[in-house]
Amino acid sequence: MAHLVLLNAGGTISAEAGPGGVLRGGAGPAVLAQGLPDAALPVREIGVYRGLSEDMTFADVSGLLAALAMAVADPQTRGVVVAHGTDTLEESAFLADLMHGADTPVVFTGAQRAPGALGFDGQINLMDALAVAGSEEGRGLGAVIVFAGRILAARHARKRRTTAPDAFGADGGDLGRVAAGAVQLFARPVRSPPMDFHGLDASVEIVTAGLGASGRILDLLTQQGARGVVLQALGRGNVGRPLVEATARATASGCAVLVVSRSDEGGVAPEYEAGRRLADAGAHFCGRLDAAKARLALACLLANGLDSAGVGAALKTYGFS
Repeated sequence: MAHLVLLNAGGTISAEAGPGGVLRGGAGPAVLAQGLPDAALPVREIGVYRGLSEDMTFADVSGLLAALAMAVADPQTRGVVVAHGTDTLEESAFLADLMHGADTPVVFTGAQRAPGALGFDGQINLMDALAVAGSEEGRGLGAVIVFAGRILAARHARKRRTTAPDAFGADGGDLGRVAAGAVQLFARPVRSPPMDFHGLDASVEIVTAGLGASGRILDLLTQQGARGVVLQALGRGNVGRPLVEATARATASGCAVLVVSRSDEGGVAPEYEAGRRLADAGAHFCGRLDAAKARLALACLLANGLDSAGVGAALKTYGFS
């Protein structure tokens, strides 16, 4: 029988208040589906994680991806919704989009306000997400985020507000909207080939550039065995000479270095002298990817056995450079 799958991955949408009203993970499987009005298709809820998303590990997200792949492989699954904590929702959704090659809708959502709080937004977000997951319009989109009535491509979505219900936005704008259960699309994302998933290399870290930044942190990470580093650079991908020199030392040691921007929109390219020095030092520029997503992409590629040169080629294959 055709159905929708709801993967409960914890977060604010299923949180409970602890001592002093502090939120904590706790609600188990089936609690989200039980509180929903009747949907057009049956909803099967599966619990995959019970905590808050800031505590998720690579092992936790790997388990989520495995459950997602199993759900999508079932020919009776019309679509999948993942209810997830908002702090790392964009990262899990991005990973899902990297691995997802089928047309089955995969929709991530969550809540900014916990159950029982005034203005709890989890139920309407969940209903909107189920509407997209069960719709013909949702097919072929890859993984998307549905939040506050907006449909956003997982590759470009970011959490931009820490408390407001309209938490997420995307470089490039919305793919569509959901209103009163009706799904309207404005655009479809360009999809890349699905990536094989063999785990995540936990040695990959992020280094952020700033005014007068040194290369000490990058040097330290390299010395401690980091196989990959994401350099969150200024503007179009620029850093001062100390970080250029540290990048050259890192790449010479076999560490893959990816360059992204501190800015929210516009992406990176070696258009300035500083950026050209980074490219000459062996760093790879990652277009419009943000630091968190670039870290996960690099962690996947390194876990797949690629070296720095292989990473550079793969970034082009998957549309990141």
